[in-house]
Amino acid sequence: MEETRDGESNARTQLIELSAEVVREVEGHRDAFLRAWPRVLPALKTMQKAGFLVVAQRWKRGEGLLDMAFCAELPIDPSQSVHRVVGRHTRADLVLRGDDCISLRHLLVTAWFEDERPVMRVLDTGTDARFRTEDGGACSAMRADGTCFVSTGSWNLMFLHTEPGTEWPEDAEEAWDRLPPRDLLDARDQWSRPNLRARAYPLLKAEQGEELGSSTQIIHLDDPTQLAQMPPDSPLAVGALFLPDRRSVRLSVQALTRGVLIGRYDRCGVDQDLLSADESISRIHLCLVQDPTGLWAVDMASTNGSRAGGHRFRSLKLGRQNELMLARSTRLRWEMA
Repeated sequence: MEETRDGESNARTQLIELSAEVVREVEGHRDAFLRAWPRVLPALKTMQKAGFLVVAQRWKRGEGLLDMAFCAELPIDPSQSVHRVVGRHTRADLVLRGDDCISLRHLLVTAWFEDERPVMRVLDTGTDARFRTEDGGACSAMRADGTCFVSTGSWNLMFLHTEPGTEWPEDAEEAWDRLPPRDLLDARDQWSRPNLRARAYPLLKAEQGEELGSSTQIIHLDDPTQLAQMPPDSPLAVGALFLPDRRSVRLSVQALTRGVLIGRYDRCGVDQDLLSADESISRIHLCLVQDPTGLWAVDMASTNGSRAGGHRFRSLKLGRQNELMLARSTRLRWEMA
């Protein structure tokens, strides 16, 4: 089934693997920030809630700025998280066009408050390309407690933390200089998350020249585990997902923290052969992902949608039991252990 919207085809979904000789040239994060700032500043000033603004910019030497896009804001409420899909699909929250190494649903970005701190997580959806953090390291899953920068393909992505009333400078150079430094850590050897130091926000209210004694902590996490099926008697299982053929898949905290993908693509963790019987299901249709605010079912910008209780949702907080309808006819049931 070819997925379309407004007559535009999204059929080409296979990620193009770049050979060792092919290098995607990406503008440096500082240069991208300075170039984008005149358009970013008005958007930051209009944000009514604390959260993140995600800015994407694509640039090529000799051709200048090729494309620039803003996703919807990521305003965070104290009791729930917010989720955004980034990719080439026209239904994504942030659409990255013009680069074949970007898949239709390439990244899932989530954000929430934790101990009064804004925290965000970027999850690759099982692609071979990964994304790169500011130090150039390839990464499949990342957590940050403030402003940070990544690149994927030929796109620069800026995740800018802001709060209402933050005094953003008009001058781009001054704004860059006053961003908190970014500390990169590696937690891929242990899936449990290290504790983050408490921080005071907003940082940008410091006077010019004043020492900023805080920083954004960026943590490289384990590669996403698309499925960690647990033995029936395992105490580590969070719950079970019951499939249309009445089989169940038991899922661990680790798998759900990394994100469990559901759909017809072989990148998905739940039996894609079974789900392929329903061609109305998107290749990557749903993601089950856990954060400190709870366990969420996130519709991955699917063509035919996801429903619970007869109502379509983009993100749904799961309880002890939930019936989910994917696309036209596939029913799943979630039961907490």
